[in-house]
Amino acid sequence: MPTSVTGAQIMRDIALELGRAGGYSPLGTTTGAGSTSSLVDAQLTDADASTGALERALVRIDEKVGNGPEAGEWSRVRKAGLTIANGTVTFSPVLSATVESGTDYSLWPSWLPPQTAWDTLQAVLRGLRRQAYSPVSVLVNPDFENVTSGSGVDDWTYANSDVTSGNGYSNTAERVRRGVYAARLQGSGGAPSISQSVRAVEGQQWLAAARAMGDSGQPELRVYDATNAADIVEASHNEEEYMLLAPATFTVPAGCESLTYYLEGTAADDDLYFDGAVLWPVARRSYELPSWVEDPRHIVSIGYFERGQQYAGTDAYGLDEGQWRPWDWQWESDLTDEGGAHPFRILLDAPVTEPLYLRAWRPYAELSGDTDTTTAPRALLLYMVMQRVWQGRKLAAEGDEAVKYERLAAEAGANASLHMAQHRIGEPSVRVRSLRMRGYGPRHGRGRGFPTV
Repeated sequence: MPTSVTGAQIMRDIALELGRAGGYSPLGTTTGAGSTSSLVDAQLTDADASTGALERALVRIDEKVGNGPEAGEWSRVRKAGLTIANGTVTFSPVLSATVESGTDYSLWPSWLPPQTAWDTLQAVLRGLRRQAYSPVSVLVNPDFENVTSGSGVDDWTYANSDVTSGNGYSNTAERVRRGVYAARLQGSGGAPSISQSVRAVEGQQWLAAARAMGDSGQPELRVYDATNAADIVEASHNEEEYMLLAPATFTVPAGCESLTYYLEGTAADDDLYFDGAVLWPVARRSYELPSWVEDPRHIVSIGYFERGQQYAGTDAYGLDEGQWRPWDWQWESDLTDEGGAHPFRILLDAPVTEPLYLRAWRPYAELSGDTDTTTAPRALLLYMVMQRVWQGRKLAAEGDEAVKYERLAAEAGANASLHMAQHRIGEPSVRVRSLRMRGYGPRHGRGRGFPTV
């Protein structure tokens, strides 16, 4: 899994780059307790400095320590605001709490409020995409990528499971098969489960699948006839490695109007992980793309992984033993209704005989705060933000100053392009152009691989 970076780390990177261009050191850590209107850093002690050395500079709190101010709060250094004898910096307006010792902070130029840099960072994240996999499924949030601390994975119903704090899901690399998160079931008072219900028509053929592993216990997939209160199919294994659970294709029983898809364990002390939940009517062609796909041209491919060895007496198959096989699909322009409840649909070749997965460019999520993390490349974010910052300064400058900022913007842009190519990601306009160059248009055939960025 790519290394994640926090909002605070990126903001300090930006401050450091601003300081490099301005010839000053912008990062510090308080060495003593201050107040709501001051911080203390002995490293700023300088008998030969001017008390106005930091005048009008902006100071940002980069981490919350104890009962101190929240990360992200910032203020402006007062006139003659540096006490050169002990490194005390006074500022106004006051912060929400006393600045405690050991607090990371950063200094910013008066022309770039930290909030403006934060907003620029968010805009950059909104424009970037990463390649992602998602199951082709009628279930909501089938890849478990949308989670809420204390509630588990969104849109799924938990039973007998610990979902306090971050439990109910995992982002530990060895517990995640695809993407950032996997559903985690920790038994609490009985056999744990998560479930969703969908409407069905009697006589239809459906297929179901899921990837599952168990640190402790036996992971199971079960499809249940909610109308007639009867099990239809199930599959399980007792291995501690991810395997594909894929029971045989089943027919919706007579009278059945609702199916419930269960991922579950068998005992109260189970600790299980699931990643990728597939439930699909075999004859259905129309597939509504996940909400995060903003344009069908962002699709890389749809297909399946060949099943590996089937383990005796089970409907469980080995993973990483077969090749990726593209599946035929089409995008008809008249299936698009961008203002409707179902904006983007494509057509799959039917019957669908294997669990299918979508490979597409997914937007990076915005950061909710300094402690929130992203897997977007750290250096790329820095250079893309700095390119926009220097471009803005160039527009406000004249003469040699404008030339200076033009040079800095060009340097940041070149570095951003280099990192973008290395990580095979890009901005939407770049990707759409690449898709068109590779022959993607109103109708698609088999996936043609990765777009070039």
